[in-house]
Amino acid sequence: MNGEGYAGGTGDFRKDVQARVSVRVQPTNDNSRVGGMRVTGYAGIGKANGGADRNRYLGMFSYRTQQYTLAGEYVSVKNAAVTGSIISAFGVYHLASSSKVAFIGRVDVFDPNTNVANDGNTRIIAGASYQLSPNVRLLADLDRLKAQGAGNAVNQALFQAQFVF
Repeated sequence: MNGEGYAGGTGDFRKDVQARVSVRVQPTNDNSRVGGMRVTGYAGIGKANGGADRNRYLGMFSYRTQQYTLAGEYVSVKNAAVTGSIISAFGVYHLASSSKVAFIGRVDVFDPNTNVANDGNTRIIAGASYQLSPNVRLLADLDRLKAQGAGNAVNQALFQAQFVF
C-alpha cells in the first residue's frame, strides 16, 4: 500500500508491506469460529515520508473451550527511533460450560518507548459477568491503572452492560 495509508496520496512514493497469518493449531470442545487453540502473527514494515522506519509486529495466542478462554498478545511498534511495546493477557472462566456467570481477568503492560524509563503503565482488571440474555451481558469489575514510577495507582469499580445485535 502507499506508505501514508490506503486513501492518502503517494507522498514520497514509499510503500509499506503487510502480512498476517492466523492458524487454528488445535480444536477444542468449542466448535465456534473462535474456539480452539489459535496463533496469529502480523508484520507491517515500511517507511514514513522522509524515510523514518514505520514497523509493527504482533503475535497472538488464544485457547478457548466451552468453559474457559486464555489469550495473550505482544505488540512491538517502531516509529523512527522510538520503539514501543504492549503485552496483554486475559482469561475468562465460566462456572460450568453452560453457566451464565463468568469471572474475568486481564493485564496490560504498555511501554510507549522502551528506551525511556518510567513512561509506561500497567492496567489490571478483575471482575464477574452475567449473561442476562443472548444479546445482553452485565459486568462488574475492578480496574487498577498504575503508571511506571509515578505516584499512586488509579482504582475504579465499574458496572457495565454489553449489548450485541
